[in-house]
Amino acid sequence: MYVRFGKNKVPFKTPKDLKNKREIGIYKIRDDERGVLWAIIRYVRKGDKGGIPRGVIRVRLPAIAKNYADDAFGIGGR
Repeated sequence: MYVRFGKNKVPFKTPKDLKNKREIGIYKIRDDERGVLWAIIRYVRKGDKGGIPRGVIRVRLPAIAKNYADDAFGIGGR
């Protein structure tokens, strides 16, 4: 899986929690008080008819994502 910030792709490992679930997509990207970025992924159960979300999973993004996010939104830097 990956997240896109502008032209930059940040790959991250697909969580094992999605084993019997089908990913709908990344719902939000949040940062916590330490400045770590988290992707919140919505999913449905495999075999479910319709696309009603059944829950969410939080996945920690790599540190490079913070740099790309800051560049994309014009925060900090020179």
